[in-house]
Amino acid sequence: REREFDNLKQGNLKVAEYARQFSFLLAYVPHVASQERTKRNKFIKGLRPELFQLVFAGAPSTYAEAMNRAVDIEESLLDAPM
Repeated sequence: REREFDNLKQGNLKVAEYARQFSFLLAYVPHVASQERTKRNKFIKGLRPELFQLVFAGAPSTYAEAMNRAVDIEESLLDAPM
């Protein structure tokens, strides 16, 4: 499961599903789960490039903040007129 966590990327998943998988797999990597900055950085780096840039630009200080920002941005992008 640790390798699965290491390889986890958002890919075609919605942010909420990526976050669920991320949180589930955190249980198998306590050395990451206990380090807020490491956890936040790993989550952000796994996002799709367009989300990565927008979330990173907001300088979230926690994993929860990064996740909430990613969800909000994804919803904004999906709601934007084409």
